[in-house]
Parts: sequence; C-alpha cells; structure tokens
Amino acid sequence: MKRKSLSDTDLNAARRLKEIWMAKKSQLGLTQERAAEIMGFSTQGAVSHYLNGQTPLNLEAVLKFAGLLKVPPESIRPDMVDLLQIARMYCREPQQDNIVALPADTEQTEDELPFAVEPMERDLIHTFRAFPKEDQEHMLQEMKDKKESMDRTVARWLAAQKGRRA
Repeated sequence: MKRKSLSDTDLNAARRLKEIWMAKKSQLGLTQERAAEIMGFSTQGAVSHYLNGQTPLNLEAVLKFAGLLKVPPESIRPDMVDLLQIARMYCREPQQDNIVALPADTEQTEDELPFAVEPMERDLIHTFRAFPKEDQEHMLQEMKDKKESMDRTVARWLAAQKGRRA
C-alpha cells in the first residue's frame, strides 16, 4: 500500500524542523538515536522520519522537538500558533522561552505538595521528567545504589572511629 503524501504545510514544517536540527544538534550534543531516547520514541528511525518529511509533525511531536531543541514550537509549526496559545493557557508547568511544556501526570502540583520544594529539588524534578520512564527508573536505581553504598561507607568509618576510642 502506498503511503499518503504529506501536505505542503507538513512538508514545510519538516523542512523547518530539519533546518533547526542541523543548526542545533552539535551545540546540544544530539544524535538521532539520543533524540529518540530523550523524546521517548522507540527507534532512531522515528526521528529520521520526522526530519525527512515522511511522518507529519503532530502537536505532541512538535512539542517534543521544540523542547529538545530549545526553540518555540511556532518556529517548527507556525500554523499551530492558536493551538499552542490554548495549550499554554492550560499548562501546569512554568513556561520558558515560549516553549510549551507538557503537563506532568501527577495529581498534585508542586505548590500543593505537603512539603516545601527547594529550587535545586525543583530543578532535579524538571530535569528528571525530561527523560523517558525507562531512563528515569535506571537513574533512580543508580541513586539508591549510590546512597546505600555511601551509608555502608559511613557506617564502616564510624565503627572504625568508635573502635579507636575504646
């Protein structure tokens, strides 16, 4: 079955995306494979299809690429300006440089949490949320392992100090 050809609007969006990609990929240290991982695509081929105009850029893809490349989504799809304004009105995440952040899948916002969130913790949360779930699980396990290792080291050090005093 022959694939349906993209509209001129879709082809222009792909052209703009590819121009931005070519201008920013080195600066941001990106490869198509790394971009696929960050954006949660299953393969590098998905990134290639968007960049080469084989797959139309829907709103979700535009937002993901805009966030990845640190550009306003309108620079990729100016025809979506009205839709993007609506998305900004209903978005819970703070906006930076006209980028629309996808709202987090949480029941509580940071302001509603039963404890204070320090700026560094907020930065950690936002950075953590930028990664696909699989990477998040891996990073969390690494952090837990590191903490456990440090706890054991401190316990050994304290035991050694206590033995010297006796």
